[in-house]
Amino acid sequence: MNDDAVAAALRRLALAPEDGRAWRDAGEAFAAAGENIDACAALGEAIRLAPQDLAAGRSFAAAAVAAGRVDEALARSRRLADGADQLAALLAMARLLADMGRLDEAIGAAEKLAERAPDAFPALAELALLYRRRATDDAAAEALRAALALAPDDEETLAALGDLLMRQGRPEAAQPHLARAVQVAPEKAERFKDLALCDLLLGRQIEARAAAEAAIAVAPHDPHAHRILCVILAYCDGIGGEELSVALRRCGALWPRAAPRRFTGVRDPDRRLRVGLLGGAFRRHPTTLLTLRGLEGLDRDSFALHCFSSGGVYDAYTRRWRDIAADWAEISDEDDHSVASRIHAAGIDILIDIGGYLNNGRLPVLALRAAPVQIKWVGAQFHTAGIAEVDAFISDPHETPSDLVGLYRENLLILPDTYVCYDPPGFDIPVGPSPAAETGSVTFGSLNSLMKITPATLDAWAETLRRLPGSRLLLAAPQLDEEPSARRLADEFVRRGVEAERVEMLGAQPHEEILRARQRVDIALQPFPYCGGVTLLEDLWMGAPGVVLRGDTFAGRHGVSHLSNVGLADWIAN
Repeated sequence: MNDDAVAAALRRLALAPEDGRAWRDAGEAFAAAGENIDACAALGEAIRLAPQDLAAGRSFAAAAVAAGRVDEALARSRRLADGADQLAALLAMARLLADMGRLDEAIGAAEKLAERAPDAFPALAELALLYRRRATDDAAAEALRAALALAPDDEETLAALGDLLMRQGRPEAAQPHLARAVQVAPEKAERFKDLALCDLLLGRQIEARAAAEAAIAVAPHDPHAHRILCVILAYCDGIGGEELSVALRRCGALWPRAAPRRFTGVRDPDRRLRVGLLGGAFRRHPTTLLTLRGLEGLDRDSFALHCFSSGGVYDAYTRRWRDIAADWAEISDEDDHSVASRIHAAGIDILIDIGGYLNNGRLPVLALRAAPVQIKWVGAQFHTAGIAEVDAFISDPHETPSDLVGLYRENLLILPDTYVCYDPPGFDIPVGPSPAAETGSVTFGSLNSLMKITPATLDAWAETLRRLPGSRLLLAAPQLDEEPSARRLADEFVRRGVEAERVEMLGAQPHEEILRARQRVDIALQPFPYCGGVTLLEDLWMGAPGVVLRGDTFAGRHGVSHLSNVGLADWIAN
């Protein structure tokens, strides 16, 4: 069929050799047939003859990249771009420069293009996408909105603006754009996946699950669609350990595998063990707060820690990680096969995943058998990893009692007390007296992400407030900075018979201020089925005992472990 298309395009070209559109058709036909060098030549002629044909410029750049002739194509585009009407050549320049990693020059070409063609959607869309690559700034959002004003239903631009707003921490603003992208392109699983993650962040677990399941219906063998569903199910009411285990194992079976590797570690009791740590949160993050202090206590004469980081955002905690690391590898831009090969080449004896399926985690690397022993610990450790190549799973007797062992496919490494080593905050904030002694009424609190606040959780909290007249509830979550999210949550309490003024909401706060906010809480209420981990430990650190509901998933039992270990098992509800 491609040969027929090429022949037809060449016949049209023979009849109109000075027609730029005919040259574009011929070039695109060549590209579809895999004849990229011929495509590049034909499309170069197209942008010469039809200087305002932006589609020709876009196709020319793509053909040049595919043909490996970027330098030659860039030189030709530069020669053509001087004329005032040379829009196609400018668009090609912007794309070619971006492909070469010369982003500032690419943006300069795109800005010139948008200046010459302020009403051309492709020009504005190109500028917006390049701005977005440089930073999540307002200029990118403005350019994307301008592009959408010209083409309100362009699916790629809708998705780009939604993604940008998500990265700016504005999921409420992102949601309508991502939802519209799904309506425009229901055949694309990517659009459903984007929407699912946005809805989850907003605490819309039911809608998030529906979007993830729609993505799987479109692409049933896409492991990333299944990964997103597994993440969402961990936060959904009514999902027990058995159902979550099945979903995780189904997802785990879909990840690519590699040919068996040969491991050559020497069995020498005097040799330092090489321990690899794989994750995306080597910074102040719950994963760090639950692992770093324990790893800092390891005997460096016996263990060499190798950190494989896919995070890209670093802080003072990162310096502590680097202080204990014998080696540090940045892997953000590497695919899973490359990362697995790097880990294997480093001679890692034991690889510990501390990223899971969230926070730039790279758990699928373990499916490629990167190390002879592979372990899951913390970092989106909401249940069994579900991957056959994960040999062991670190837990404790409270997280995984004997009656729940069958839900895990890994060997369980049961630590005697707790599966984490908590690193308390370094702020000198005293534990104050119970606020109820001064106010005469109880203040409940929950400083958890909206992802964890489900309809069943809201039902329980509202009933608690109704039963105790005068009591109040303090909520804090970054999502509450967006007024529609805060209003929607307040409406949920009013619908359940709780006056809006009894529920106080805080948005994003510096860590120190969040700790000070806990001084105003008498009793911390933990959400379910995904219980708070570090949030509960910080509640306890600041003197507020927590009430938790016992679950049967790993994420549903964080509170069971933490309260049991501090002697507050009687605060665990069944």
